[in-house]
Amino acid sequence: MQHPWFVKKAILPLFREGKDLEVRSRNGYSRKIRVGDVLSINRELLREVVAIRAYPNLRAMLLVEDYRRIYPYACSSDELLNLLRTLYPPQIERSGIFVFELKRVGI
Repeated sequence: MQHPWFVKKAILPLFREGKDLEVRSRNGYSRKIRVGDVLSINRELLREVVAIRAYPNLRAMLLVEDYRRIYPYACSSDELLNLLRTLYPPQIERSGIFVFELKRVGI
């Protein structure tokens, strides 16, 4: 199944450069995504979901996931944690975190 998937314009080039992990809160639309689904990122790029991992919070996620695959310009996992917490306030973070592992579709 194909799903529309929107990211901030500043993030879109990172997918073109090889970003392959996407972080989302574990509520709402993210719960509908399944392994094998295709995400139409900003209607410009297609990425297949090859794995979905769930974490209780951002810190737990960053103990496992390579922060450079989420945001290559972060200097450390702590820097990325601080950045992500500006996007995911505590009430949203408490719902849990999904990490979607993606691969390019087509050439």
